[in-house]
Amino acid sequence: MSGCLCCQKSQRHPHFAVAFCELNVFGAKREPQPLEDIVSKFCEGSVIFGPYFDHVLGYQKVSLERPEKFFFITYEELKNDPNIHVKRLAEFLGCPFVGEDTEEQVEEVVRSCSIETLKKHEKESLERPKKSDPITQDKRLAEFLGCLFVGEEMEKQVEDVEKSCSVETLKKYEVNNSSDVPIWSNVSYKSFLRKGQVGDHMNYLTKGMIERIDAITR
Repeated sequence: MSGCLCCQKSQRHPHFAVAFCELNVFGAKREPQPLEDIVSKFCEGSVIFGPYFDHVLGYQKVSLERPEKFFFITYEELKNDPNIHVKRLAEFLGCPFVGEDTEEQVEEVVRSCSIETLKKHEKESLERPKKSDPITQDKRLAEFLGCLFVGEEMEKQVEDVEKSCSVETLKKYEVNNSSDVPIWSNVSYKSFLRKGQVGDHMNYLTKGMIERIDAITR
């Protein structure tokens, strides 16, 4: 890991509990379990891939010990003040925003990466106004990764990548709608896509469940 940078995005634990519940209720090989039992297992750490709290605390600890190598942030922090944290991430990756239009660049990245934009992407990718300019951001990312777009059809290549990576496109893939269960999990492929909305857990969990999980988190 000496030459690597690691970014870890965590999420408020009730959100993860809901995701875990959906995987168990709607995608498991076995018979669906009562929501209360699933929340209890989550709090006890009896979940697939091990206790979630230990997983998050492990990354948080190493990010404090080696901040130059590990970037830790919660989904809620990112949603609450995305501009600040996008700047932090850019600096961590060694490609800070520069120039007189820094704030506009940051706003553009935040807007282009939002769930709302990704959901609209497939319909608007070919007619989006120049102001949004997602192609420029894709090119920047490609340059950062060292795999530049080249050739006379460069613009088309970028648009194809954008379209292929959109949420709407991914949802249409047969595998993401499949009830088949991969060998590395006990839930179906179609169980892995969620909304990505802060507070959505309240549509699934009772007040008591949320308070129990928050008490463990604190």
